[in-house]
Amino acid sequence: IRVASDDRKQALPSAVFDAVLLGAEWRAFWHADSTLGDYPRQTSSLVEQTVTSLSAMTAPWLNGEWSADNRAFELLLSDVRAGDGGELLLATSQLVWALESATALLTKTQSERPLCPFGQPTERSRALKRVVMPISNATTHGVKLGFGLVAIPAICALLVLFADCLLWVLNASSEQVALILEQPSLFYVLTNWFVFFGRMLVIALVLLPLATVTLAISQLVNSPLLVMFISSFAIKWLAVALFGFHGIKDFFYVITSLPMKVLTASNQFSPLSDVSLLSLGIYALIGIGGYLLSLKLNRTDDVSLKTLLQ
Repeated sequence: IRVASDDRKQALPSAVFDAVLLGAEWRAFWHADSTLGDYPRQTSSLVEQTVTSLSAMTAPWLNGEWSADNRAFELLLSDVRAGDGGELLLATSQLVWALESATALLTKTQSERPLCPFGQPTERSRALKRVVMPISNATTHGVKLGFGLVAIPAICALLVLFADCLLWVLNASSEQVALILEQPSLFYVLTNWFVFFGRMLVIALVLLPLATVTLAISQLVNSPLLVMFISSFAIKWLAVALFGFHGIKDFFYVITSLPMKVLTASNQFSPLSDVSLLSLGIYALIGIGGYLLSLKLNRTDDVSLKTLLQ
């Protein structure tokens, strides 16, 4: 009897494997029709839960606990039968075939009729780009500039609003805090936030030409701010050392100090009125040039100084 019991225990894992993974239900799970129909709209995670439940049910058997619920076991096997493993394999094979066909087509086209011969864009490459990436270069630049100059300042303004509201609550709830902090009313908090956000928008307008130049340089080098800092430093001091001309130095000082002056001035528009129209005009032209240059570099895959000079 002991020998027979040991033989049955050794054969139990194989018997469980045959009943679960080699049964008719598991074979039906991997069966698929010739067409996918509505797959994967009709799929669900029921099979994953079922396999987990089967594993939890059979694990005690291997540890010597022989209790079993035959009805629950049969219901779980019926859920396996209704699974979509075959549809998953069919969908995967069709996807692999489609990707391999597309790769072969693009490889053949690139070897016989390249989209960009000698690195130059063609009408076909532009059409493909419009299909794959229908967003225009101008829209892409607008999103980048909008996020950097408007979205980030808006987040900072919300932090200021939260801090002002917190101080107002503390001021209203504690007389000791009221002696230290001055937050007259909630209306003052909201107007202060509105003024701060408007000031941040003016700073964004001031930084717009500098941002467009940064976008252009970032397509040529990995550290645009470092390149701009070193280049401006070299240009202004070479102008002073070689020609004794301090105009470039004064221009860089006026432009770089303008955002901080707008932030700290009692009237955010007064620093703009202190700058000469000539300096503002040159600064605006530099911004327009940076924007057009960035658009040109963004239209080609061969981004280099050679492309910049063409």
